[in-house]
Amino acid sequence: MFKLLLFAGIMIAILIIALAYIFRHELATLGHKYGEYDDIKKLKHEIKRKNITYDAHMKKFGHTVEAEMLEKEIKELEQLKMEMEQKK
Repeated sequence: MFKLLLFAGIMIAILIIALAYIFRHELATLGHKYGEYDDIKKLKHEIKRKNITYDAHMKKFGHTVEAEMLEKEIKELEQLKMEMEQKK
């Protein structure tokens, strides 16, 4: 009797793992109803990261070509963020 219960438990566990693997895309997107919102959130995070990099670079090296490039990238990302928010 114990062997039968053990076998059934193992089979149920394998079935659950197989179903989770088959439907992994649906499980991964569970709760992510707003794809555009996620993109805007990622953009905001990217802008914050670039600003931190820019500030650190300015503190360490001062105004250089790389700092100008970072500043330009930040402006482009902020413009893209505004456009995406307006579409939403």
